[in-house]
Amino acid sequence: MTNITQWTKGLIATISLQLFSTLPAAAQDFTLSPLVTISTAKSGKSRGSLNVTNHAKEPVRMRIFAESFAYDRKKGYVQTPKDDRSAVPYLNFSPRELTVLPGVTRNVRVAVTLPPSLPNQEYRAAVFIEELKARDVQNINSPASNQKVSVRLRIGAVFFFNKGSDNIANLQARSMIWNPIDKKAALLIENTGKQTARPIVSWQIEKNGQKVTKDNINGVIIQAENSREVVLQTNGKSLDLTRGEYRIVGDIINDGQKPIAFSLPLIVP
Repeated sequence: MTNITQWTKGLIATISLQLFSTLPAAAQDFTLSPLVTISTAKSGKSRGSLNVTNHAKEPVRMRIFAESFAYDRKKGYVQTPKDDRSAVPYLNFSPRELTVLPGVTRNVRVAVTLPPSLPNQEYRAAVFIEELKARDVQNINSPASNQKVSVRLRIGAVFFFNKGSDNIANLQARSMIWNPIDKKAALLIENTGKQTARPIVSWQIEKNGQKVTKDNINGVIIQAENSREVVLQTNGKSLDLTRGEYRIVGDIINDGQKPIAFSLPLIVP
């Protein structure tokens, strides 16, 4: 079976398992950067790169491949079947396989060539670096047993390629959503523009005109022509709000655009 875990801020790691398990420590054996690339394809062409660093004590042999994806409003990153926004058919990697020695960083070149016949819009692809050799590790769900799991670690980065120079993001904070089951407050951000954005959202919660708490959301991905529910947290923890009426005020700050102010009500029943 396959278990998919989103580690942190756009990092996508998938572990192929014979037995269900999650292994966040294994994800530290090698890293990938940058995790998000947003670029304009001039004359249909764009080039980027990925840096793969091996933090383990042994060489790691890897392969490079791509898959189509989208950002779901609630779930975030989701794998999708091939669609008309997929850049996967037009991608090239160099190299396609590589060995990274301990403590060494290797570069993988990523290039896209979008045919002139394609509409002027944004295209996307997730590029994965995957171990060629599976590893046997202790089953962390039953550490006292002798049961082993076979894992093959993947780490991925997402690419957005804009075909057409007039593609821009258009961001708005639409509403606050309170989930009574897990007691989490989420800000619904909509992007009606044709370019994906990674804004900084500065927010503050007020009650009866007095500040309750504040924080920033850094680098959340708001896909073009889509919306995203972003859970508000302080110091990595969900908000602890008592019953009452609140107001969330703040600014959405996207590169190259003026800050977009918002002020939204939130009722905690």
